Amino acid sequence: MLTDTDFQDIRAVVILYLDGIVWGDADKLRRAFDPRANATGHFDGRLWNDPRDTFIADWVAAPPLPDGTPYKADISMIDVTGDIAVAKVTCEYFGDDYTDYLTLHKNQGAWQITHKAWFAHPAP
Repeated sequence: MLTDTDFQDIRAVVILYLDGIVWGDADKLRRAFDPRANATGHFDGRLWNDPRDTFIADWVAAPPLPDGTPYKADISMIDVTGDIAVAKVTCEYFGDDYTDYLTLHKNQGAWQITHKAWFAHPAP
């Protein structure tokens, strides 16, 4: 059963992830992702499937927004079964719109992202 504490903890991890992505904060991303996590999605005509540290290095290398700059994002769904959860997130990164599905796992009382599957929406 989903507790209010679990919901708030999952939401906090998702916000930590968003802050890390948008502001290029590697520490926030490392805290949000399990060390064994990976990220998968198509971009520039190729399928990316990177381990956590490669994914973080790529994002941090891109010019981020200054720390604390407001951004628009939507956590449209959080679904939990036992010690696993999925969150659906939409946000704009670097002028492109993305939809992310984040799989989280609760381990030793803490939620972390174990997989990110993302879709880059085509420009209008």
